Formats: sequence, structure tokens, C-alpha cells
Amino acid sequence: GVQVVNIPAYSTASVAQLTIQMLLALYSDLDGMRNIVRDGMWTGIPGYPYQNVNYTELDGMTLGLIGCGGIGSRVARIASALGMNVIAATAHHHEDTDCVKFMTVDEVRKSCDVLSLHCPLNDSTRGMVDAEFISGMKPGAKLINTSRGPVVDEQALADALKSGRISGAGVDVLSTEPPKESNPLLGCENCLITPHIAWAGFETRTRLVGIVEENLRAFVNGEPIN
Repeated sequence: GVQVVNIPAYSTASVAQLTIQMLLALYSDLDGMRNIVRDGMWTGIPGYPYQNVNYTELDGMTLGLIGCGGIGSRVARIASALGMNVIAATAHHHEDTDCVKFMTVDEVRKSCDVLSLHCPLNDSTRGMVDAEFISGMKPGAKLINTSRGPVVDEQALADALKSGRISGAGVDVLSTEPPKESNPLLGCENCLITPHIAWAGFETRTRLVGIVEENLRAFVNGEPIN
């Protein structure tokens, strides 16, 4: 006899934004560029070693998505605007996916330069990105996870990062949060870890509270929503 309601889609824009920030950070070392100036160098100085700073064009690269609902489709549109080819495997197609080519999970992981996870955590996705899954990815590909930490086998990802099988990763979620000191990803220099903050922009939290208020008002009025 207890009514249960939820707060849908409040963080779509925010999570998509952090996903793209991670994508850019993995291919563009902005801090390294700032350090060049700080250290008194400039790219026009004779002998400047351009290979010392990572700045790689995304145009023409392939972004693979596992999950293409509200968040995944928003990421797809932004990536497409950057000139990336977008492929996806998903259980539920969002209506705004004209820029996406749909494939199987196996086809996506084999074909993409960057794999971004936007799937729910359930029995079929828990531990999905394990050593076997990674072995089928494109050598040197990168991985982004802004979905749920347990989707990834963190030891398998750490091993792949250290061996170079995966060239970089960005994760906003971990299997245990805050992470234990023993979390293998903490020791990987080529892994960008943020504190499960994609949902936490001020505007996003304001929207969340607003939907809670709408849910309560609708319940009191006898017309429950969500």
C-alpha cells in the first residue's frame, strides 16, 4: 500500500557533459599545455618537443556507446558535433539517435576508439567489462564509465591500463565509494578518476529537488506522477 515514485532524467545534461569532459581530457592535456607556458616555453621556440603534450583530434574517431537512452543519446549528439562517428549497442533506443549506428555489443567494442558506458547495473551488466571483454576491444582504445562502478572489473581494467592494452580511462564511478586504498585503479597514472560528481552540478541538484516537490504535490493532490 505504499506508493513509490522516482526522479527521472534530472541529470541527463550534467552526466553527458562530464562524459564529454573526460573524453576531451583523455585526448587533450590542457594542464600540460599550461605548464609549457609556466615553464617559459612556447610552441614557436626552436626545438620545442611537440610530442611532450597530448593534443589529438577527435574528428574522424569512433565513439562506442554501451547504452543509448537519454544520457547516451545526448553524448552521441555532442560527439557527432565534434566530428566523431558514433556507434552504439542498447536495449532501449532513444528517439533522438539519427547520428548513431546501432550494432551488437561485440561489434561496438571491436570497432571503437573510445568506449563509453551508459548502461544500468543489473545481472547482465555487473562485471561486464572484464578481462575477456577488454581483450576484444581495439588495442589502445580508451574507456569512460559514468554509469555504475560494478559494471567494470576494476582489476582487469587496471591490468589493461598498465599493460597498454587500454591507453586511458576516465571513471566517475567505482565499485566501492569512496574507494578503498587497495582499489587498483588508484595506482594507474593513465586513469582519470572523479568523485561520482556527474550528477552534482548546482542546476542539476536544483532540478532534482524541484521534481521531488512536484512528486509530493501530485501525491497530495491524488494524481501521482513518476
